[in-house]
Amino acid sequence: RYVSAEAASTSAVAFSLGDAAELGGLLEGAGFRDVVVHLVRMTLRLPAPEDFVMKHLSALPPAELIAAAGEETRTALLAHMTEATRAYVDGYGLAVPQEVNVVTGRVAA
Repeated sequence: RYVSAEAASTSAVAFSLGDAAELGGLLEGAGFRDVVVHLVRMTLRLPAPEDFVMKHLSALPPAELIAAAGEETRTALLAHMTEATRAYVDGYGLAVPQEVNVVTGRVAA
C-alpha cells in the first residue's frame, strides 16, 4: 500500500509455510522420517510501534525499497502500523499473539 507490490511480496515470504501439512510434506519429500509438526502458541514481546516498526523494516528484504520511498511515505506507513497494532499495545510495548509451526524429523539412515 505504501511502497510497492514487490515490497509486500518479499515480506510475505516469511509467512509462506503456515500450512502444517505442506510443511511436513516438504520434510518428508526431502527424505526425513518420523516427521511431526507441532503448533506452538506464544506471545511475541516487542517495543512500542513507534520505537520498533521502522527499525524492524530496515532489517527486512524490502528495506531499500522502503528507504527509497521517501520520508512522507515512511511517516504514513508508521502511522498506519501504529494504528493497526493499537489493540496489541500494553504498558510494556507490543504483545502480539503468534502461532508457529515447529517441525521435527529424523534423517533417514
